Formats: sequence, C-alpha cells, structure tokens
Amino acid sequence: ALSLATDTLECLARIITHRSLPLQGGQHPVGDTFTVVLVIPEGAVQQLPVTLMDLFLFDATTSILNIRKGKTDLMMSEKSIVKLRKQVEAVYISPDIRHYIREIVIKLRNDEGVYWGPSPRAVPSFEKAIKIAAVFDGLQFVTPTHVSKVAVAVLSHRVITHKSLMMTAFSAATYSSLPSTSAAASSSSTFSPSPASISGPMQQQQQQQGTAQDIINRIIRTEPPPA
Repeated sequence: ALSLATDTLECLARIITHRSLPLQGGQHPVGDTFTVVLVIPEGAVQQLPVTLMDLFLFDATTSILNIRKGKTDLMMSEKSIVKLRKQVEAVYISPDIRHYIREIVIKLRNDEGVYWGPSPRAVPSFEKAIKIAAVFDGLQFVTPTHVSKVAVAVLSHRVITHKSLMMTAFSAATYSSLPSTSAAASSSSTFSPSPASISGPMQQQQQQQGTAQDIINRIIRTEPPPA
C-alpha cells in the first residue's frame, strides 16, 4: 500500500499551496517553477487523503501529457516554463464554457455512483487545464473539445466512487479518515463502515456505476456543450 507519514503529507501540502518548504523551524520559499510530481507505483493501493490528491492539477496516467498532438517536451528551461505560463494565463474562456465546466463538476458531485465528489478546487483547476490544452493546440481560446479532452485527467483523482470502495483494499484507518456523505459539508464526523455495511446494495451499485473515468465520460456525453 502507498502511504506517507503525516509530516510528509503536511510538507507536500504546504509546498503546493504556499510555495514554501518547512525547513529547520522556518519556511524556505520554492521557485515559481517548482513542481511536485507524485508517482504511485503500478498496482499500489492508494491510501493518501483525498484532500491531498485534490491539490494536484492532473492525473498524468490519463494521457494529459499527450494532448499536444502526441508530442511532449519533458525537458523545459525555467524561461520556457515562465513563457508558457503567461500564454496559458492569456487564454480566453467564454462565460458559456465556464458554465459548462461548473455543470459537469456539479453533476459529478451529485452522481449516484460517487461517494466523494470533487471539491470547489476542481473548477479553477479545470479552467487552468483547458487553457493548457488550448495553448498546446496553438489557440488563444478554449472550446468544448478541450473540456472533454482534459475532464478525466483533471477530475478522476478528485473522486472516490462506490465501486472503488469495494474494489480497493482500503484499510480501516483509511475508511475512518473519510467523512460520511451526509456529514461532509457540516460535520467533522467520521465514517467507519463494517464489512457488512459495504456489501449488499452497495456492491450491486458499484457494479452498475463503473469507475471514476466511466462516470466522468458518461457525464461528458450527456451534458450538452455550448453551441
């Protein structure tokens, strides 16, 4: 199983959110181009808090690195990264596209196959991702195609499905760290289901709903894009 010590989790979260590294009792700022890449070994059981996973922009295993017409420059200078970032910031997103993104996130959060849906952080991350896709396509504006192209990459790691609760060997500690669906918005209560409580109806439901990628793709197919 893949798990990290509490101090390591806190360090990662601070680097991503505050651009600083806790060091020798103080805070050491990291560069603007400093990037955190989390590598999860194939076949490893992920036991990282969903709140930490939510800080990452992409799930690179879902081919986001290939959106540049199958070609990706993995080695870039700091100057090139800064230039690319400015290009991304200048990309235009229409109000209709913004509404389209929000509808997708809301429907994913409320889908019956989803146990834990994307947080409010998903929307600005989604917008940044489609801007990146537009730049890779040589455009200064985004289209509905960019939305469908990056949806799985930017949303799948922010979601826990009922199916994943059944198929992944979560430890009791992992279960207890997840708030129940009803308490998630307003309570600090934790949810520690017994084996009996995650069988029966839930087992039947997870067989019907599929993975996070399946659910996201279904929503993309059924949510009409802006004209």
